[in-house]
Amino acid sequence: MSKKILITGISGTGKSNIAHTLKKQGINAIDLDDYENLCWMYYKENSQPVKTEFQSDNIAWIKTVQWLCDKEKLMTVLKNEEVPLYCCGGADNIKEIVNLFDEVILLTVNKENYMQRLTNRKNNDWGGISKSSRLAI
Repeated sequence: MSKKILITGISGTGKSNIAHTLKKQGINAIDLDDYENLCWMYYKENSQPVKTEFQSDNIAWIKTVQWLCDKEKLMTVLKNEEVPLYCCGGADNIKEIVNLFDEVILLTVNKENYMQRLTNRKNNDWGGISKSSRLAI
């Protein structure tokens, strides 16, 4: 099988955990967020890279940024990695990169589990905003 499979979904659906579990089982998998220089946070207004620390408790600031995957770099990764390859992650420009994959798996989660996962999240700040900010989402 020479497939390249994208596993995607919103923050808190388990993408990073799946990548980690697949790797532990000896399956070729990468977390797009952990792959060096592949994804970056940019300001929506001017497309400049964000150079400040993520402001997880500032919903107004969060609405000004976007998480983008560099399509050209991703194409190089897909060309150089062994297949089958599972790429786990998401980006605001997912529509630009989804056609690079043979299959796409979209992870979903119900609201109750989603809120619990974000509340208990310890591996990163994305989606891990304060309870009062979450209520506004």
